[in-house]
Amino acid sequence: DNNNNSDIDVPVPGLTHCEALQATSTLREYLGTFDKPFVCKLEVMLRSFGQQTLAVKMQGMKDT
Repeated sequence: DNNNNSDIDVPVPGLTHCEALQATSTLREYLGTFDKPFVCKLEVMLRSFGQQTLAVKMQGMKDT
């Protein structure tokens, strides 16, 4: 009997919207010394992540 649990999909808790915003704020402070094009691209990606997180949270609220 092989009790290998690696095939079981366990959901990994994601960041909350507030945690994503806090991470964005922290990264902005840290990345102030980096070149502008890189920071702009990263900011766009983080905003997208925040919007996706909020959308998932709102969808979860609709399901309950």
